[in-house]
Amino acid sequence: MVETGGWGGVALYAYDLCNALGKVGARVSLATTGDYEFAAAEKGFEAATVLLDFRSERAPANRLMGLVKKLRSLLKHFKNGARLLALASGGDFDLIHVQWLPEHLSLWVVRLLRLAGRPIVYTAHDVLPHEDGNRQRELFRSVYSLVDLIIVHSRYARDLLVELAPEAAGKIAIVPHGCSRIPLSERSDRQNDGREARTALGIPAGKTVASFVGSIRPYKGLDALIAAFAAIRRDLPDALLLVAGQGDVGPRADILSEMASEGSALTINRYLSLREIDAVLSVSDLLVLPYKHVYTSGILHVAQTYGVPVLARDVGGLAESIKHGETGLLVRADDPDALKRELRKALQDAGELARMSRNCLSEAEGARSWKRVAESTRELYADALRRRESADVAARGRRAVVAFFARAGARRRTSHDPSEAEPNP
Repeated sequence: MVETGGWGGVALYAYDLCNALGKVGARVSLATTGDYEFAAAEKGFEAATVLLDFRSERAPANRLMGLVKKLRSLLKHFKNGARLLALASGGDFDLIHVQWLPEHLSLWVVRLLRLAGRPIVYTAHDVLPHEDGNRQRELFRSVYSLVDLIIVHSRYARDLLVELAPEAAGKIAIVPHGCSRIPLSERSDRQNDGREARTALGIPAGKTVASFVGSIRPYKGLDALIAAFAAIRRDLPDALLLVAGQGDVGPRADILSEMASEGSALTINRYLSLREIDAVLSVSDLLVLPYKHVYTSGILHVAQTYGVPVLARDVGGLAESIKHGETGLLVRADDPDALKRELRKALQDAGELARMSRNCLSEAEGARSWKRVAESTRELYADALRRRESADVAARGRRAVVAFFARAGARRRTSHDPSEAEPNP
């Protein structure tokens, strides 16, 4: 398994998948970074933390230092490529499963991994990068054409991938995103976690908490959530908006600060530790995803494991993960007031939130359990191996046919060459 980030949502996905695969009989080795975020967590797989990380690098002070940083990063990428190839070529592995690669180097790394001679399974968590996708269409089309099998998490993502790379249509499989819980060494029950976490975060008992959790990026639409909550906060004195994650809050940062000073909002604007994510989800009554576009959402499925229903705009593949009225609520993306209306209704109905919370827990333990995800993934591994074996057999057959006709042609040329004829006595 290859996951070159070492932290964040995809790293959590890879961690859970590796553990679950081990429980269904697969032997898994994860290639990841030396600062692996889940190094201390219990693991049922081998973690090869041999890759150089980039998270600790600081912003350059000037142009010269920026050039030095680029050269150093390039050298680190080459070293990581060599280490990945050595791992993939050396061990007793049947195949390679890629979870995440640096976007601009994805094609180079996939070509490198092909030298190991093993089938490559590629999970396309995002069919194209969110911020720069259109400029990288050809790069990712090439990536998808080179791998043996592609896993996506929704029909929406599959259809977009087929549109991008029609030649890959026959090797795309849908495996729903599993529901993860943050792996901590010590844990009490959710009720106690919530009480302790509220005390630690300074959230009064009795507050109904609507949360935005995760990295703050333009496509996630946080500005719309801030505006919607600001418009209804006077009518909901017992509601609180919790914004937790790293990134630029955007043009409505002043409004969020104003609400925080009033006690109707709380902001944790940094990269969250595992324990902080656990605490934030433990106090949340509703997770809000006001995304403008998305393929799937990792934090959505983490929230479901904590029994937190989700209110989201109906974009991308979210409608395939949220059962409207059962595990969450979907609002039309083209209705500017829909988010505000549904947010108000949800925060006013504690009984409905509690009912959807129970449904989320059932979903996480059933249809989206990691056991089911692992079983489906292992079946796809077998399919990838069969595909590669059939392709190898066909290739050997084609080479044999070409060689046969080449020899036959050579014999015919020899038999008709006068210089090779027997001399007359």
